[in-house]
Amino acid sequence: MAKSVAGQQCLNQYEVMVNALQRSGHHAFIEWVCSNVPGHLFLNCVADARMIRPRYIRSNPQDRFKNDLNIDIEADDYGSATPKNLLLYNTESYTTQQALDIFDDPSKESRVGDSKTRRYVIWIRDPFNNLASQFQYAQKALKSFEPTSDEYQAAINKLKSSREIWCDHWRAYKALPKERSDVIGIIYNDWLDNKDLRKSFLALFDREDSSDVNYTVQWGGGSSFAAYKPGQAAPQKSSLETRYLEHASHPEYRALFEDATFVEHVREFLEHYSSAELNTAAKELLG
Repeated sequence: MAKSVAGQQCLNQYEVMVNALQRSGHHAFIEWVCSNVPGHLFLNCVADARMIRPRYIRSNPQDRFKNDLNIDIEADDYGSATPKNLLLYNTESYTTQQALDIFDDPSKESRVGDSKTRRYVIWIRDPFNNLASQFQYAQKALKSFEPTSDEYQAAINKLKSSREIWCDHWRAYKALPKERSDVIGIIYNDWLDNKDLRKSFLALFDREDSSDVNYTVQWGGGSSFAAYKPGQAAPQKSSLETRYLEHASHPEYRALFEDATFVEHVREFLEHYSSAELNTAAKELLG
């Protein structure tokens, strides 16, 4: 069991929180981390500092309580938490402050134990394809209801909310790692083919990368553009960066890129990370 700086025992050696938008590829990252760091527990979509929600977990335990330690949910939920090498958990479509409130809340230690080393990951995907994937997911409502209906407007409002959260995450990506040593910013597109980035992240756990990223994960049904098939190879990065093309002519999708603040942040993102595919998307959607 790990020792804290003060000399007291910590239940967990490492603790990592990932805050990301839905459809941003973060579950592929989480699966990769788990495959490389043994002695782990992953809690999918925590809602607050309560952390473990037994009823929620029991309805789909293989995706919401993923571990290689034969952990008992009830025991961990009622004060007999198992020592872990890695406690990993995520939030989806939370603002940075909402997620940090959970990450920094000491009360969660009564549910999952304290940790020797803690890291908060700001996970961000390029906006063209992140929103396109969400737009694809919203197609059922957009195709089934009239634009004046409450259902149609709810789908559009959710997309607009995701746009605002993307901006929030981008601002945090730029600022927080400079302000807090426990914060790491990772861009999905970069993680896919940057071996040095993957190597440096695993070095935090004193591990080497023994697993590539060439697979598709099951959470959320896999890609919103194609049905998930167990064990299938992941799409190439160039394909993942051109998903937007399927919706590039849809007026509601294009309208998402008419917000001036969003456009400013997207251009900043492209100055930080770009590719031929993303530069083409910018010409098409940003003008």
